Amino acid sequence: MSALPETEESVDTLPALFDLLTIACDIHPTEAHARVTMRGALDASTASAATAALADLAACRYVEIDVSALSFCDAAGLGCFVGASRQCVLHPRAVVLVDPAPAMTRLLELTNLTRLTDDSGV
Repeated sequence: MSALPETEESVDTLPALFDLLTIACDIHPTEAHARVTMRGALDASTASAATAALADLAACRYVEIDVSALSFCDAAGLGCFVGASRQCVLHPRAVVLVDPAPAMTRLLELTNLTRLTDDSGV
């Protein structure tokens, strides 16, 4: 694993970079909102680390996960997103996937998970 890069801290944003084997998550949380940008492959070898990174955002009311730079996502990766979404039952928050690539959109359609891209209830 590579060392974490230096980050600047501010009152409203605490940037962090989690190097998750072949996936990286840039996380920019505030009290009410977090934007997570995932890059790389989200698979069985990286899903548990990504799940842990998302679990750290339980205090945020709205978690937006940019998946446009994911090069791969398997069932374990989908499980990461479903698990984060299910946490909404325990915490009053929303988890929304944004900017899925065509292959990711197709995967969400085939698995009946397109609701993860719908933020109309937010």
